[in-house]
Amino acid sequence: MKTVVWAFRLLPLVLVSSLPGARFTESLNEDLLRSAGLDRLTAEERARLDTLVELFQQDRLDEAAAAKEAEIEEARAEAALAATVAMEARVTAAREEAVRQTSEEMAQQLEQVKEEAKVEAVKEVEARIAAEKRFVATVEGRFRGWAGRTRFTLDNGQVWMQRGDAVYSIAPDDEAVVVIEKVSYDQYRLIYTKSGANVPVTRIK
Repeated sequence: MKTVVWAFRLLPLVLVSSLPGARFTESLNEDLLRSAGLDRLTAEERARLDTLVELFQQDRLDEAAAAKEAEIEEARAEAALAATVAMEARVTAAREEAVRQTSEEMAQQLEQVKEEAKVEAVKEVEARIAAEKRFVATVEGRFRGWAGRTRFTLDNGQVWMQRGDAVYSIAPDDEAVVVIEKVSYDQYRLIYTKSGANVPVTRIK
């Protein structure tokens, strides 16, 4: 501020003694520059001071102030735009992150469903294998035992037939419960639960 005051105090002398076409600071000798403290100004600061002096001479300082205000407003507008762009970038990044997290969660849930489906499938297969190895059923109709290639129709819809000519006779049983049991790779037997008697059988239906 003191430097500017000294500059304007020197202005009348310069207006009298300056060379035609010379700018304000260029019209001052080294002694005047030092006495006004202008020797400490950078080249950019001297150029700015020269511009202000020229505007003062032309009675256009108000224009300079308006231009400076416009420059400030432009800087504010640019800063506001930059802030808006940065905010939009943060919002976009947050949305992308939310989508990514959602996708990862959905992928994890899908994998969990697949694993659960595998477990259920394994259980179903194991249950089917277990059922093929041994299951309980009721003989439809009147059961009298077997007497060689006897057929057994069960309440689950399966039909089994005796292998061999063995004979086993009992009193008629209208609610005969039997067990079909796998004894080897392709060999089964029918067990009459009331007596424990059994006979090799083959499934025909």
